[in-house]
Amino acid sequence: MCLKFKSVYFTLLLTLFASVFSSCNSEIDIPSYIYVENVDFTVSDREAQGTASHYIPIIFVTVNGTDIGCYQLPALVPVIAEGKTNIMIRPGIYLNGIRAQRVAYPFYTTPVESVLLTKERVDTLRPSSTYISDARFEFIDTFEEDTKFSLVEGAPLTLGNEDHLRFYYPGENNGKYGIITISPEDTLPYFEIKSPRISKLPLDCFVELNYWFTEDIEVGIYCYTSNPVQFKNKKMTLYHIAASKPQNGETWKKIYLNLTKDLNDASTEISMNSFEVFFSGSSSNGKEARFLFDNIKLIYR
Repeated sequence: MCLKFKSVYFTLLLTLFASVFSSCNSEIDIPSYIYVENVDFTVSDREAQGTASHYIPIIFVTVNGTDIGCYQLPALVPVIAEGKTNIMIRPGIYLNGIRAQRVAYPFYTTPVESVLLTKERVDTLRPSSTYISDARFEFIDTFEEDTKFSLVEGAPLTLGNEDHLRFYYPGENNGKYGIITISPEDTLPYFEIKSPRISKLPLDCFVELNYWFTEDIEVGIYCYTSNPVQFKNKKMTLYHIAASKPQNGETWKKIYLNLTKDLNDASTEISMNSFEVFFSGSSSNGKEARFLFDNIKLIYR
């Protein structure tokens, strides 16, 4: 904690130093500062909305209606304003798990705070977010009693209950999880599972997922239509999720996958009227592969 605040104030000193010496002959705008360590996320109804597990690594900041940029958390944000100031903080994600694709997550609310800013002073904000009111959950699979996913082919999906593999989120009942294990002796060293059929064609649609994979997987959709037979059961591979690399003792990851454009394209191009989400993977080099899933949500509006 001490190191973090030392880093913040060291950055502040550097910023002030640079501003003082940047120009000797012109008026200098001296900023105020806001410090945001993280965005707290809660759910209003655990049964209807599932886990509060989230991954918000960035924020998008708007000051008095003007966007001033995207910032990595924890963030020290310079603000050219003072006095009563409206600050809007949009929780951001790495879209489809790609760090270069940074977007505000459309299903999280945007905290707005009125702050009395003072030049050169650091004000600490503690924004809190939840799901937007018009978010709809087509399904949530927590793997507690059963799973909503069915086996297409390959190694079976079972429910796991071992403590050292369990997904954990503070304050929640962290029970079972879905697991697929492929051993070197298996004659079918791969798997594919799919969700229930979904008939809604939403404006926005995302899949949220907690996962721990020792090998890469692919994610996509099966498209169904009432048009000619050649368009039925059309399979589209959309995303590639890399194997989990444990960091700071953490093995489980969180990812947000955007299905919106592909669903809209399929609806337009082949008159798709329903779809299924699939996950597939395999072992490599004769090694044992393990794929763990939890809290799979399909969210739309």
